[in-house]
Amino acid sequence: MLSISVSIKKDTREVERMLKNLKGGADKVITRALNKTIKQVESAAVKGIAKNIRVTQRAVRTSIKITRARYRQKTAVITVSGKRMPIILLGARQTRRGVTYKGQGGRRKLIPNAFIATINRHKGVFKRVGRKKLPIVELRGVSIPYVFLQKHIQRAMDNEASIRWKKNLAHELKWFIRNA
Repeated sequence: MLSISVSIKKDTREVERMLKNLKGGADKVITRALNKTIKQVESAAVKGIAKNIRVTQRAVRTSIKITRARYRQKTAVITVSGKRMPIILLGARQTRRGVTYKGQGGRRKLIPNAFIATINRHKGVFKRVGRKKLPIVELRGVSIPYVFLQKHIQRAMDNEASIRWKKNLAHELKWFIRNA
């Protein structure tokens, strides 16, 4: 199982300088802004990954975990882990020549001599391997961590983080000053 993490840690000296007279003010503002930002970055990553491999966002979210920022540790982290996805989740269809599925980019790909079956109440795409056509193995496609590392997903997350960080920090600063 592969595990990858991305963290958001921004320079916050100016906010700390502005709120130095208010006890805990800078910590509260920065932590809240980081947590909002990481949630929005996660959403952008989930949408990009789901669109890329043509699965539901729910299927992608099961592999993603957020570690929220705290007052003492002002770093928010997205961790992605998981194995390769079963082909059956990628829109698999049985044909005469084998099984087709939606690969990355939306193109259908053929797996010759594969078949869709339910074995022990588990539906999947299987293929016989070996000389005597045994054993039968379940076929898997791309993993979510692999797609997460692709440049266009990383770029989308970086863009989302830089845009949202400024807005969220300004919003939290206004909120704190109004309610202090």
